[in-house]
Amino acid sequence: MSRIKPFLFAALFASFSAAAQPSANSTIPDGFKTGTVVTAEHTYLQGHVKDNIKKGSEVILITPDGKLAKYKASQLSEVTIDNTNFIVDAGSFFKVVSEGPKVKLYQKASAGGDRIEYNGAEPIAISGGVGDYDDYFIQKAGDKKLEIVRKKDLKKLVEGWAKDCQQIADKSKSEAIALTEIVQYVNIYNTCSN
Repeated sequence: MSRIKPFLFAALFASFSAAAQPSANSTIPDGFKTGTVVTAEHTYLQGHVKDNIKKGSEVILITPDGKLAKYKASQLSEVTIDNTNFIVDAGSFFKVVSEGPKVKLYQKASAGGDRIEYNGAEPIAISGGVGDYDDYFIQKAGDKKLEIVRKKDLKKLVEGWAKDCQQIADKSKSEAIALTEIVQYVNIYNTCSN
C-alpha cells in the first residue's frame, strides 16, 4: 500500500497540472473569457483573460500555448474581454462606454485607492488616480486627458454641448439632467451635425 500512495499522488498532481495548462484546442477555462491584452509597449497578446479589474486592478492571461501571466494596470494600455473594451490611464482601468468623433465616454472599472506594486524587490507607489469605481469620465477628440464627470458639473457640460447641438439644447431644456443619462447625451452629441 505504501508503494501505491506515491504513485496515486503523482497521478493526481499530473491531472491537476494538465487541467491548469489548457491546450490550444481546449475550451475556455472557468472564470476566463476570450480576450486580448495590449502591453504598455504596444505588444498585442491574445488568449483567455480573467477579469480581476475591480478587485485587484489586474488581469490574468492564458496564451494559446498555455502560459499564464498576470498583468497590473500599470503594465498595460488596453484590454478587451469578451468584446468589452478597457483602456488604462494613470494606473486604473476604464471601461469604454461610448466612442464617437467628438467625445469618448469611459467608466472607471478598477477600485480607487493608491497601492504598492513591485519591480522585482523595489516597491513602487501607484496612484489610484482621480475618481471612484463607476465614475464617468470624458475625453474630448484630440485630447489625451480624461476628465471626471461630476453631478455638480453635468449641467454646465451639457450646456456647452448644447451650443453646438440643437438636439441637446432641446432635450436639456425639457427635462432635468441626471448623471445616469450621460450616455444618451454623449451619443446625441457625437451624432449631432449642427
